[in-house]
Amino acid sequence: MDFQARLAQLRQAIRGEGLDAFTIINLEGSDSLNLRYLTGFSGSFGLLILTQTEQSLLTDSRYTERAKAEAPQVQVREVKGNWAERLSEELKALGIKRLGLNSRTISLYDFNLLKEKAPEVELVPLEGPVERLRLRKDEEELERIRKAAELTDRAFEHALGFVRPGLSELEVAWELEKFMREQGSEGIAFPFIVATGSNSALPHATPGEREIKRGELLLLDIGARCGGYCADLTRMIAIGRPSKRQLEVYEVVRRAQEAALSGIKPGMDGLEADKLARAVIQGASFGDAFGHGLGHGVGLAVHEGPRLSPFADPKKDILEPGMVVTVEPGIYLVGEFGVRIEDLTVVRADGLEVLTAAPKELQAV
Repeated sequence: MDFQARLAQLRQAIRGEGLDAFTIINLEGSDSLNLRYLTGFSGSFGLLILTQTEQSLLTDSRYTERAKAEAPQVQVREVKGNWAERLSEELKALGIKRLGLNSRTISLYDFNLLKEKAPEVELVPLEGPVERLRLRKDEEELERIRKAAELTDRAFEHALGFVRPGLSELEVAWELEKFMREQGSEGIAFPFIVATGSNSALPHATPGEREIKRGELLLLDIGARCGGYCADLTRMIAIGRPSKRQLEVYEVVRRAQEAALSGIKPGMDGLEADKLARAVIQGASFGDAFGHGLGHGVGLAVHEGPRLSPFADPKKDILEPGMVVTVEPGIYLVGEFGVRIEDLTVVRADGLEVLTAAPKELQAV
């Protein structure tokens, strides 16, 4: 990863804001992803101070050696005692008068604490300057995401071999997580959604003790994490022969997803992208049963920008080459069943490249 280039981009952004410095305040994981993106440091506590000429990382004795190994391009110094007092000392030594902070990740309590400890410094909240840099992935990032996607595809194939009536949602979720970890995933990208029968009509169902039964649809929303980067995949499995109604709904969702996959282009905003799939579902009279957005960005976090949704910002959620987004239309019939089909894609100059490859024909076991 070219961390120096990322730091240079952030320096340019803070110059435009008239700031003397910008700091990432990662307290027990509160801003760990942005800190990792900028430096490579993956610990749960660290304070990055970035000026036009300096880049230093403050952490405690748990992480000093790890920080030196993971982030050799920054000066690593140890924090002892109160983090805000230590940061205040550094800011005073550097002569910082205007300091940028990430308003998305710092709590009001910590903002006020730093304000108390460094009264001579003007604290300037900025909305997600690092998150904006993270929107477009470089080829090394894409390679990590592709590896996570391939592993997730293999996990779905594994599911087709072991899923059967009588297993609980929790048992399926654990077997999938176990498989991914054994195959090299450093963890799961998010708590898996494993939902059978009427539970599949809950878009973010939590796996429970409910047992899989013949005649039901099973929804699997799963993702591996490789090199810090996430994958996200949703597929359906029919337990036995699917009903005519299940097949009808599945086909509408499949057509809606295909319309989006083939129609999304760079320069399109998140509202336009969402409409491609939503028009198909509305045309089939299921519009009220598709309550969430079409998709979201994926990277170090499984949910990040841009947003593909009726509520997307047409000025901010513009699709550009290098962005990784999900395409996941769904229909949810409360009390009956739900269907969602989700693929992970990267925006290219001529459209979308699909990174996930698990079969989309409704698989029956």
